[in-house]
Amino acid sequence: MAIRIFGVLVALFTISFTILSLQDPYSLNLKAHSLNFKNIEANDLSAYELNSTMVKSYYKANSWMRYENEDVFKDFINLNLDFNLSANILKLLGKDLKQVIFEGDVVYLGEDGTKVLSPKMEFNPKDKILSTHLGFKAFVNGNIINGEVLSYDLKKKKLEIQGAKAWLEK
Repeated sequence: MAIRIFGVLVALFTISFTILSLQDPYSLNLKAHSLNFKNIEANDLSAYELNSTMVKSYYKANSWMRYENEDVFKDFINLNLDFNLSANILKLLGKDLKQVIFEGDVVYLGEDGTKVLSPKMEFNPKDKILSTHLGFKAFVNGNIINGEVLSYDLKKKKLEIQGAKAWLEK
């Protein structure tokens, strides 16, 4: 009887050491881990652009969502020294953020009194050109211009329009 118990214990001992020898409990997984922020969300954002003497620009958005290739801001407002701009949605597209799209009740108000309203506008940051192909209403020095296509060069203050219907003040 003692030999049988000893045999069973040796068999259990052999099985347990066989299982333990097949496992690798102390190995380290040394893969390079990096944080990848494909999706980020933030609420109630405010940002200021400063120089040494004053605030140059103020940016405000109710929410911000970052995806892999775009940033989306909701209820965006930009108060700038040269112009004010607001939209329901602002999208910054591409990894270099080279394309900027404003959607939903877009309002541009320049320092010279130029006001442009449109449902959707695109902005080219490199050339400083604001454009739309979905129709617009512009107010320039008391004149009202409705049109289909608009391109406004912010550097040169040059407004190019197509399909215009205008009410001009004398």
